[in-house]
Amino acid sequence: MVYHVVNTSEKFVVNVNASQFKPSELEVNVTGRELIVTGKHDARADEHGSISRSFTRTYSLPDDVAVENLVAKVVDGKLVIEGFKKGSTKSVTRSIPIPISSE
Repeated sequence: MVYHVVNTSEKFVVNVNASQFKPSELEVNVTGRELIVTGKHDARADEHGSISRSFTRTYSLPDDVAVENLVAKVVDGKLVIEGFKKGSTKSVTRSIPIPISSE
């Protein structure tokens, strides 16, 4: 699983290569200061038989990322999660929706 994290003074961004997953097979959650990204799909037929995939990746959010403003989207096979910094440090648990346009 290829990923890239950008942490600047204005924002925190995580890019995850999710090209093997449909948006509906991805999930993004926040628990406290942890960003948890999961993807899973059932067995699919390919030229060699079948394959199923799953992953879970946890990121520690910087204290100055406002978790209530995190957004997620899928762009060109990459899951992009972005949060602007506001100095918020309160503990929040929430699911972050991933808009599904077409699969």
